[in-house]
Amino acid sequence: MKLNVKVLMALVALPILVSCTGHPAAGKWQLQSTETFEFNRLVINFDGRAELYKPDSDTAWFHCFWNARAADTIAMECASADETQDNELFDFKVSGKSSGQLLQANKLLARFENKILSKAQ
Repeated sequence: MKLNVKVLMALVALPILVSCTGHPAAGKWQLQSTETFEFNRLVINFDGRAELYKPDSDTAWFHCFWNARAADTIAMECASADETQDNELFDFKVSGKSSGQLLQANKLLARFENKILSKAQ
């Protein structure tokens, strides 16, 4: 009987442990060096928040909340730092281990690379 209880506890705990693994989009992303876009840096935290930066700014232009849309994509709802415009919706899609694309309404806004991951390759 004790074995059945342990198996049951393991089956209950497994989905909880799996759901706690980080999304591959989480991390610090920088604009690919060969590109020029409106945004140059994206910080995606594990806690569901993100910040989107414009070039030459140490202050985030957008503060976002994100949720997983797919195994390789997150959806972000972002408010501008000055709160003068309506919230904007973005998608961030991860490709491979260290590349990602920022999209808005399926339009490419920027290509990013995760510097930490790309150095380890």
